Amino acid sequence: MVTNKTSKLVGNTVINELKAFAPLFKIMAFDNGKEFAEHQRMVGELQSTTYFEDPFTHW
Repeated sequence: MVTNKTSKLVGNTVINELKAFAPLFKIMAFDNGKEFAEHQRMVGELQSTTYFEDPFTHW
């Protein structure tokens, strides 16, 4: 859980929470919020690929 949506805090939380599951997935999809600005660091740590969704097309 994050207490605020700073990119550093969100990046650290995503990495810490998903590290154990990293072998099970290859793709992460995010909305275009600025809290995901550290997506490159997440990619490196979790060995995955990130995609950003178009607005209103989360399905």
